[in-house]
Formats: sequence, C-alpha cells, structure tokens
Amino acid sequence: MMMTTRPLPMWIASLSLLIGLALAACGQSPVAPAPARESVASPPATAAAPAQDSSASPSPTQARVPAACALLTAADVEKITGYGNGTADSQQLGSSGLMEDANSCTIVAGQGKFRVEVLAGRAFPILPDLTTVDLEGGAKGVVKDSGIGQKWMDVVKFPDYSVTLLISGIAAAKLDPDKKIATVTKADGSVLTYEQVYEALARAVAHNAATGAQLPGGVSDVSAKGDPCALLTLDEVKQVMSEFTMTGPESSPSAYGGNTCSFRGHSDSLQATAIIGVVYLTQAQFEPLLLSSGTKKIDLGIGGATAYQYTPGEILLNKGNRYVRISIDTLPEGADKLDQIEAGVQKWLPQLAQRIAAHLGQ
Repeated sequence: MMMTTRPLPMWIASLSLLIGLALAACGQSPVAPAPARESVASPPATAAAPAQDSSASPSPTQARVPAACALLTAADVEKITGYGNGTADSQQLGSSGLMEDANSCTIVAGQGKFRVEVLAGRAFPILPDLTTVDLEGGAKGVVKDSGIGQKWMDVVKFPDYSVTLLISGIAAAKLDPDKKIATVTKADGSVLTYEQVYEALARAVAHNAATGAQLPGGVSDVSAKGDPCALLTLDEVKQVMSEFTMTGPESSPSAYGGNTCSFRGHSDSLQATAIIGVVYLTQAQFEPLLLSSGTKKIDLGIGGATAYQYTPGEILLNKGNRYVRISIDTLPEGADKLDQIEAGVQKWLPQLAQRIAAHLGQ
C-alpha cells in the first residue's frame, strides 16, 4: 500500500500537551490522541483574524478570550530567538468537551527554522499541587517538570482563560529526552534551553495581555480559504490518468482549515485505487515543508510557479502568495503491479501539478 503520512495539526498537539499537564498532576498517564489521516493542508489568506473569539458569547462576568496571535507575535519571537520574517496563522477552534472559546496561532520564523504554537481558551483549572510563578498583570505561569532536568513554563493562566505554548523547529529546536537535551539555537548561533525560551515566551504573553493584546497586521486566517476544487477539473484528471475511471471532485473540511478537494478512481488494468488530494497551504504551513529531508526543487515548465517534490507522492507549488500541495495516494490490490503504479505516479503527479500551476495564474 502506497500511502502518504501527514502530520496532525499542531494545535491538536497543543491540546494534548495541556491534557497531559492536568493528568500528570493527578498522577495519571496522559493518553495521546488517536492519529488522524488528512489528505492535505490549507491556503494563504490576507484578511486579519478578529482580535477576539466570536464563536461564543462569554458570561457577563467573563472577558472574551483574546486572539492567540495577539498574545504572542512574530515580533516577540524575533526578539527572543533572533529569527525574523515570521508569519502567523490564526484559527478559530470554538468549543469542545476539552476547551471552550478556543483559538490558536502558529508562528513560523526564519523560514521554518523556529515554530511556536499558541492555544488560548477556557480550559482546565490549575490543580493545587502545580507550581506557579507570578507574571505581569496578575497572570500566573504554570511550571512543570519535563523529566529531563528542566522545568518548562508552557502554560499561562489568566482569571478567565489559559494559554498553552508548544515550541518546535526543524533547524533551531533540539529535543532528545533520552539524552536529556532540550535546546534552541538562536539565529546568532548562541544556545538557550527550552526552560529559558518557554519562560521568555510566557512573559511575552503576560505582557501583551496586560497591555491590551492588539492583533498585528499580516496575520492570516486559516479558516478563510479559497476553493481548491477550482484548481483542477475532472476532465484534466481523466486526461492525465486515463488508466483510471475517475470521479469527483469531492470537497470536505480539512483539519488544517478550509477544504480538501479529492478525486477518486479505480484501474482494472493496474488493479489499484487512486486518490488525488489538492489543498491550499498558508506560507507558514508551506515553508517548514521545504526544510524536510528529501524535499527538492523541480522544474514544471510553468512560468512564475515554483515546484518542489516533497515526497514521491506529493508536490508543493508556490505562485505569488498562493501555496498548494497536491498528492496521489494509491492502494494496490496486490504486489504484481507495484512497479507500474510507482512509475505511473512519477508521471501523473507532475502533469497534474502543471495544470494546477496554470490555474493559479488565473
């Protein structure tokens, strides 16, 4: 079976972190969320997200949850890590059984070298045996023992809401629990511990909240996506993959915001099913993928469009301020045709990407 593995959205990982914090305080082991399959990710939007969550009205005694992208900004990240040119994606998450009035912010700086997820919402209360530090404006930083010799202030508690932080980065962040290493290499080459970085981020959140938490310009709303089904037609898919009886397009919500566009087909001669996925990405979602091992630039012969082979079954496209990922997943019915199917994907995928790139210019 040739299937492409795709990551869970990072705000889900942040939720898992917050759940783990509460459970660990109760002496329980946190349970990781069940892995989810997602065809692809989502697109750039230029409209700034509202500075407050409009998904639900707070009670008269509760303040609204501020926008996570106002509580921590790309400018804050640059001041702490030195990585500039940061992009910020906001997403309204609403309410669930785990958190109410939630919204998230993903900040990617240094072209993907450093990344921080911010999750704001009404969540678990601080349990009595957790250590807290008084921060600006009455906020409290919740400190937990990482188990590797550092204590991380990755939760900031306010009277009406909580903020969870999660740092990562392909190039800058190094986390190895076995070797008890948790460091962030700054843009100037100096090194900070996770403990230092988390505390600096938490203090920036508390400061921004205390001074009004104004949403900066340039924040994209990942929920406000274009229609990826406008980038590829069924006739174009049939022309390229003539061995398959294709249907579609089908539009379904993406866990990354916006929608995924899918085409499905079956080939009797190749004894396989194929699923094509097309989705917009934001710049913040796109740039870290370019740093992944094996990603390489390819030439599609389309002026103004840049293409990258991300995996054997995925191509990333960029034209202007628009970012797209196209994938082909195949499910062979046996091993006899595997070589033919793999060769087919290498032929079909660039041709489909060419057609999408042409539509991006319209």
